[in-house]
Amino acid sequence: MPRRSAPIRFLQFLAGTSASASDLHSPVAAIRFSIITTILYVVLMSSQLDLQARFAPVFRACGDYLFAESFWSHDSASVHFFDASADDLFQQVDRAFFMDLPPATRIPRAQGEKDTLLFMQNEDPPGAGFLRTGARLMVFTPTVILFALVIASPMSLRRRVCLAIGSFTLLFAFFAFRMSILVIQGGFADPKKSWRLYNPTDFWRDVLTRVDKIVCDNPTFHYVAPVIIWAIVAITLSMIAHVLQTRREQNQITDA
Repeated sequence: MPRRSAPIRFLQFLAGTSASASDLHSPVAAIRFSIITTILYVVLMSSQLDLQARFAPVFRACGDYLFAESFWSHDSASVHFFDASADDLFQQVDRAFFMDLPPATRIPRAQGEKDTLLFMQNEDPPGAGFLRTGARLMVFTPTVILFALVIASPMSLRRRVCLAIGSFTLLFAFFAFRMSILVIQGGFADPKKSWRLYNPTDFWRDVLTRVDKIVCDNPTFHYVAPVIIWAIVAITLSMIAHVLQTRREQNQITDA
């Protein structure tokens, strides 16, 4: 039988064709998992693909879907997500504002990685304000990491689909939580804002500040959060599979 070349053997290794590559507990599967995850992350984050620029509108659309009509249960408040480099940014903000926007209003523009403008407004008490953020660290990087982890996971296709559904559902919930903390800390609970929604006590303001520093300001959290989400869903699926397998074995013993 002809000996396969090194590139072919390496591709077979990445594809997980060997039995030892189908179990993450084995060293071979762990190495394969790490290599595929790294390759996917590097490729997807490459500036050549420019996926970040294409992803930014999706980020803003999700933000508008969550908060443009109302901020959770507060019908008087809303948050709109805009492209901070848009030529007609003033007109877009003016259309979203429940009052007429003063012509002299200075609207923050894109700065570095902060490509998205958050326009927060409240009708009772009336007022509005701005925050800038970036799609890359807020959503794009965690999404790429989670996608790479899901694709590289050594499991059956059916379980991988379940892993993807569960992981990205949690990621969307994490995005909603993260943006809520950012908006509350930066506007709706800011004691300096006359149009704030919340008036937390000193204790809860301190808690909010600490959570904001961890969830929104800590650059490490952008990379840790998707790993935690992937691990939670993967472990949960593994536990469910183990329980179902145990029940099947018990049923077989009972039937026998």
